[in-house]
Amino acid sequence: MKKKTFIIVITVYAFLGCVALRIKNQGRKEQESPFQLAVEAEELLVSSKKGFHSVEIYEREKQLIINAQSEAAFFDGAQFVVETAGEVKEEDIEIIWTALGGKTKVSDDNSFIYAEIRVYEDNKLIFNEKINFVQKAFDIMQELENEEMRPMQ
Repeated sequence: MKKKTFIIVITVYAFLGCVALRIKNQGRKEQESPFQLAVEAEELLVSSKKGFHSVEIYEREKQLIINAQSEAAFFDGAQFVVETAGEVKEEDIEIIWTALGGKTKVSDDNSFIYAEIRVYEDNKLIFNEKINFVQKAFDIMQELENEEMRPMQ
């Protein structure tokens, strides 16, 4: 029972954070790309999208460029560069999507918020990163909660 209540509270906080950020960013114009390194469409090796979030992995000579982005206002994008010894194949890459409750299977009540990206080369793990697409919303909710707990002056 406590676990369900916790998940419901976190989901409500995440939703309220999304709404607050959306209102805050409503007047802003389209921003330029959050990624330092530009990529070309023909360099795309793997892409995966769940809901508002996506991960794209591009391959260049001895380099993978990993872009994580979201249509939601509370994720600014993330880019990683992975040096490789040679060519990496699509089957050497895993993108594992996880929902708030830890589920990895798609269902109507799942909203995927994490993407774990694993890259192998010669059967050795060379990159393992977990991306939290809603961390900013959690941070905002924590700040709001901390403000409510401060004594009035």
